[in-house]
Amino acid sequence: MRILLTGANGFIGRYLMAGLEAAGHTVVPAVRNPAALNRPDLEALAIDFNRDTSPADWASRLVNIDCVINCAGVLQSTAGQSAEAIHAAAPIALFEAARAAGIRRVIQISAISAEPDAGTEYAETKLAADRHLAGMDLDWVI
Repeated sequence: MRILLTGANGFIGRYLMAGLEAAGHTVVPAVRNPAALNRPDLEALAIDFNRDTSPADWASRLVNIDCVINCAGVLQSTAGQSAEAIHAAAPIALFEAARAAGIRRVIQISAISAEPDAGTEYAETKLAADRHLAGMDLDWVI
């Protein structure tokens, strides 16, 4: 299976990528800085969750993809990183683009704190993407 994995060089993503490869899957890493992967054997995609907030931004990246796993995230917004864009707007655009491309399998790596009463930007933005995905007619797991 060809799997688009966002956040492939992050804390969770790097272990997930290794496990998927060990299981025989072809991983297409989608990361901010492909050179940071230090994997010249892979054709990594350069993405920016701060800007890739429209389904059109994702369409060409989903050609020949069987499954999407979103593992991108930040602990909090900073001057250059918007938690709302990274946790909600970009993932929602990715999920919509996956549906439009006919990709049925989508996995969203969320957070145990993604609850309505958590009261943090982190939880609220993660929850927004979770809710959107849960409302889609896809084979999804959060």
